[in-house]
Amino acid sequence: MIVPNKLTRLRPQDAAAALAAAYEQLTGIAPAQPVLGLLIAQSALETADWQSIHNFNFGNQKAGSSYPMIVQFRCSEIVNGVEQFYEPPAPECNFRAYETSASGALDYLRVLRGREHWWQGLHTGDPSAFVDALATPPRYFTASPALYKRVLIERLEQYGSLAEGALNRQAQRPELPPTFLAAPTLPVLSADWRSRSASGSLPSAFSWPPSEGHADEPSGVRSLVTWRDSGAASPATQRHAIELASAPSLLAHLFGFIDRLFARLFGRGPA
Repeated sequence: MIVPNKLTRLRPQDAAAALAAAYEQLTGIAPAQPVLGLLIAQSALETADWQSIHNFNFGNQKAGSSYPMIVQFRCSEIVNGVEQFYEPPAPECNFRAYETSASGALDYLRVLRGREHWWQGLHTGDPSAFVDALATPPRYFTASPALYKRVLIERLEQYGSLAEGALNRQAQRPELPPTFLAAPTLPVLSADWRSRSASGSLPSAFSWPPSEGHADEPSGVRSLVTWRDSGAASPATQRHAIELASAPSLLAHLFGFIDRLFARLFGRGPA
């Protein structure tokens, strides 16, 4: 399916964060800092520092005619040492398209992992070895390997430091308790409790922001989905909410009993 072409510009730190998260999602572990630095540098090279990134395509990856989402735009390739330009609807203008930065970053890594020599070159952590691997058939790019290597090293020097910050943020990310993966929001059971919570005298302890995850599609590309409020919570959590919400009513009964007791003791008659 051909979708409209749009620029989805990213801040460098956001691109770095998306790549770090995608690597961990794909492999189950956080990337080594030199590896993440190379990913950031190559993505910056391929997308003009994420200012010419089309439809969240982190690696400027081409698409076959059967790819689920395709975007078309004017492009060029080096053919026999000469730059050749192509205009849509030429098949050379077919590029992969994604709805989110998360799905784009993830598929970029899947493409690299799909060629063993590309993946191994990446994990050397060395820009020269990485480009040599990318230039080994089937090649990732058609440009001169020497030029590609020079520009990659320049981008690594410019953006490589973002890797440390992205990994630190990834490591500090709080893990949600399993109970709240579906982001339940419990109903407020008492008008008194509601007013006290709104005034700030009591915390709103029963509202959890929706979390985001990824759902696999038959195409192998993951699209971003938001887990909606399930409307369900564990019985223990519900009981706790009911006990807290009922506290004002229990106190009212207690004070009423004390008042009636004093009235009888001091002859005021029944209350």
